[in-house]
Amino acid sequence: MKTNKIHFTKENERYLLYNERFSGNDNNEKRKRMKLYLLNVMESDLTPMQKFCISEHIMKGRAQKEIARQLGLNNSTICRHIAAGKKKLKKAAEFLDAGG
Repeated sequence: MKTNKIHFTKENERYLLYNERFSGNDNNEKRKRMKLYLLNVMESDLTPMQKFCISEHIMKGRAQKEIARQLGLNNSTICRHIAAGKKKLKKAAEFLDAGG
């Protein structure tokens, strides 16, 4: 009986490492926990403006200029709120991923 060999290449690496077929399970539970954790972080650690800007820009896909126009603020102000909020979320995600 011939044994099939699997070779890692740049083209198939992602498929081989993350596909259910090869891993035997998926990461849906981990993703659900991460999503709930990050939503809690958004509620507790982000300022109201950071939360609003991230919700509108990232979750709803609105342009920063559009949000700035709606709020009567400069585009760079919106950009700073988004960057600060993303930094907090990234720090929280790294903490959770590290087993915190």
